[in-house]
Amino acid sequence: MSYSDLFSIANKFVLIGWLLLLIAPKWKYTTVISTSIVVLILTLLYSVLIIHQLPYFGWRSFSALENVKKLFQKDEALLAGWVHYLAFDLLVGIYITKQTHSLKLIHLVNIFLLPITFLFGPLGYTLFVLIKFSKSKYEYYKRNPLGEIKLIDF
Repeated sequence: MSYSDLFSIANKFVLIGWLLLLIAPKWKYTTVISTSIVVLILTLLYSVLIIHQLPYFGWRSFSALENVKKLFQKDEALLAGWVHYLAFDLLVGIYITKQTHSLKLIHLVNIFLLPITFLFGPLGYTLFVLIKFSKSKYEYYKRNPLGEIKLIDF
């Protein structure tokens, strides 16, 4: 099986987890399938790919952009990096989904955040943090309309 085939399979396989988060986020098996099956298989694939690349890695491999560029010129290392992104972005998506449920945010928030997280992981997480912060501020001022203003006690 070629690296291109593995790339295509990994891209399709990760969609199982993302679709479950989008379509059935409260189903009791969504987290199990997304984490214990999809992420685990992706991390196993990553591990196999990266172990073959270890002889080419040194401490200086990541010390300069040019060195990292050289590492990713090999298809196997490039695929390992991509699978790494797929697995970690899905973990971030799972975290966001769990947090939005515990914060009692409407599912529309996930429908907005999850595709962004899938495509641009850190941006999706940043938007989630901003939404979470905004909600906490809103809840605070809803409970304390005067905010930090202290009334004088006579």
